[in-house]
Amino acid sequence: MENLIQIESDILNKIKNVNDRNSYDQVKTEIFGKKGIITELFKKIGSLDQSERKEYASKLNSLKEKVTEILETKLSGFDQLEINKKLKNEKIDITLPGRTYFSGKIHPVSQVIDEVTSIFSEIGFSVEEGPDVENEYYNFSALNTPENHPARDMHDTFYLDRSKELLLRTHTSPVQIRTMLKGKPPFKIIAPGRTYRHDSDQTHSPMFHQLEGLHIDKNINMGHLKGCLYYFVKKFFEVEKVKIRFRPSHFPFTEPSAEVDIGYKIQDGKIKIGEGDKWLEILGCGMVHPNVLENAKTFPSIQEAVKNSKVIYATSARDRTIEWPTLTARDAALEMQELVLNEVQVSILFGREDRGLTNEELQLANKHLIIPAHPEYPVLNIAMSTQVVCYELYQAAQNNSVESWQDFPEYTSEELNNLIEHFNETVEALELVDPKNPKQITTRMERMFRRLYPDQMEGNFLRGFLKAVNNRIK
Repeated sequence: MENLIQIESDILNKIKNVNDRNSYDQVKTEIFGKKGIITELFKKIGSLDQSERKEYASKLNSLKEKVTEILETKLSGFDQLEINKKLKNEKIDITLPGRTYFSGKIHPVSQVIDEVTSIFSEIGFSVEEGPDVENEYYNFSALNTPENHPARDMHDTFYLDRSKELLLRTHTSPVQIRTMLKGKPPFKIIAPGRTYRHDSDQTHSPMFHQLEGLHIDKNINMGHLKGCLYYFVKKFFEVEKVKIRFRPSHFPFTEPSAEVDIGYKIQDGKIKIGEGDKWLEILGCGMVHPNVLENAKTFPSIQEAVKNSKVIYATSARDRTIEWPTLTARDAALEMQELVLNEVQVSILFGREDRGLTNEELQLANKHLIIPAHPEYPVLNIAMSTQVVCYELYQAAQNNSVESWQDFPEYTSEELNNLIEHFNETVEALELVDPKNPKQITTRMERMFRRLYPDQMEGNFLRGFLKAVNNRIK
């Protein structure tokens, strides 16, 4: 049996000489590693006599626990020394002021919009918004912009489709049309927002911000417009006295129109607003053009709205005591297309959301327009009804034709027969045929192929697929 007392003495001497982390790791490995001193002693227990084994194992375990405790104490000392070293070298002066963290700021454009909005709100204006993606009618036609106007050209406008019906709005003026169509005067609104044009010089970018103002009421004149702008300029530029001039100009949607300049001078290398003999253009303005008002016209009654129409269609889902000439939305759209081509003015009456059209209002119509629906609930809300009718009108304007999506000619009858024969051969090779009913699969698949009307590309792809399957079988 090994002399454990001597071994313990040797181990303690080794640990005593440990003075850093590296030597600690080395000594620990010498004692407890795979071939360490104590590890090897435990391996020898099995070779001892039964009478010696128990006593030796007990003493060896005691030695192991003692050495482990001494090593852990040694390690704790090294850890504390390391902490003390870091504390000495990394002193923190808690009396120093904390670091200043700067918060973000609102973008200058947003600040200006908020300020302008606040100024106009002081004199009774509210804010209205509209979509960035606009259609041609609201952006141009409804604003009295002629078909040949340069603003409609590709070099000035970002169109989103080939028909030039959808575009990124070139100004916020469409908002005034949308506002007038959805409500009744008086109107007193501003419309700030993003606009998009092919501008690329020192003063413009393809996306910039604009603010539109609209005030419609009785007895409003150019003097009121000037008063609003005088108030805005003084508040925005924070000057009590300011020189302002109105130069005659032209905009399709205003009449009269004017460009607005403010006076300024250079003093001590700085621009001083309000004084001097220099002029700075800041905005355009004008009274709403009569044609724009006409495009946004509202009527006191249905009778007044349809008085100039030759043919009137009224939407209705209810049965009437007296039958009226009735057309589906599709048939009515085709009929209206022909009438419009012959320059006959047509009107369509849509009923109220809650109760539709009254009997008196229906009697104004020449014909009734119905949208086929489920008989248990044949009524659609006004948004859905308008959408369906507009779709049918669009289809009628396109001569009710849909552009063919096929880019290859259809399979001939002979080619289709060859495809079906090829498929049947493949099914037989795969042994998918039911012996009791051999034509069950082939007959049904033949019916499917004849319903599909495959074109040359599709048919050739299927033939190639079947060929590949047959090659794998072989």
